[in-house]
Amino acid sequence: MSILKVDTINEKTTGNGVAIPGHVIQYAQTETSTATTISAGANANILTINFTPKFSNSLIHVSSTLFNVRKTTGAGVSTWMNARIYLDGVQQGNINGTFGYPETFNDHRYTLTITGKLTAWSGAKAVALNCYVGSNGSNWVVSYQGATTNLTIMEIAQ
Repeated sequence: MSILKVDTINEKTTGNGVAIPGHVIQYAQTETSTATTISAGANANILTINFTPKFSNSLIHVSSTLFNVRKTTGAGVSTWMNARIYLDGVQQGNINGTFGYPETFNDHRYTLTITGKLTAWSGAKAVALNCYVGSNGSNWVVSYQGATTNLTIMEIAQ
């Protein structure tokens, strides 16, 4: 068995980074505790990170947790909210989650985590957490009462 002892690993070419398969190359995270109200039939971008992968063959892991999402009005059974990830304005179908259907009264509270992976892209792109309310007259509030909603991106070397 061999043991390699080093104090520093430097990239060979400045700006290229060091890729070790299965390890995180870069990490980005943002959060908000500002309440956002979304009306029936509307959507809103809650958080956005501009992200540039360092390697073309990386796996991009995206996750978001929405704490204390509240349905504030409407008691019908045709109300729901969908949280999804957009990449430069295009919905990424493999990273989304829906809750709230069916319901019988207002003032429901939810916590939702969505997570998934994307393949690396070239250049900077906007990764956005977007929420859509599909309902008959209900409003929903993301980050109700100052609860934190976050968006995290990790580039994983392959």
